[in-house]
Amino acid sequence: MEIKQYEKKYETAWLHCRLLSFFETAYYDDVYTSVPKYEKKNALKIIAVENEQVLGLIDVIWDSATLKETSLAEGKGAVIEHLAIHPAFQGRGIAQQLYDTVLQTLADEGVDFIEVWTRDDVGANRFYQKQGFEVASQYFHVYGKKQQAVDSTLVSGFYHVLELEQLAQYETTRVHLCYGYLKWLNK
Repeated sequence: MEIKQYEKKYETAWLHCRLLSFFETAYYDDVYTSVPKYEKKNALKIIAVENEQVLGLIDVIWDSATLKETSLAEGKGAVIEHLAIHPAFQGRGIAQQLYDTVLQTLADEGVDFIEVWTRDDVGANRFYQKQGFEVASQYFHVYGKKQQAVDSTLVSGFYHVLELEQLAQYETTRVHLCYGYLKWLNK
């Protein structure tokens, strides 16, 4: 297995890896049909490859002098946008290798902290906690319908809800607790 920079020739393999890795998680419907481009952003896209198959991927963006990407702390931060491991290769330390690879670049860039947002998936939360991340924020990601006071119609969609008591306003089809994790690199 080789850990290296993402290249366009791996686009389909990247998409397959991400899709399959999210399939049995709370993010099963967060489907991408193209690899994100981080134009005009500080970004790092790393993949784990074996026999031209993408086994895992990590995308990280970080704050610049003109663009604040992070929301959980002051200072120069980074956000893990994607961390995905193909299900057939999970449990082999690939996520750890990808994460460790980006840490050096972030240190070289003078990044003070890393944040990541994830839902209530046990494996993902366990991984971030093992790395020393701590919960800095949380909210409910609500799928369903909300009563609109103006014209008394139901509007379908997904909503971010901060307090459990607010859920009464919604006719829910699914609710996920989302965690904003924060890890300081220089403390």
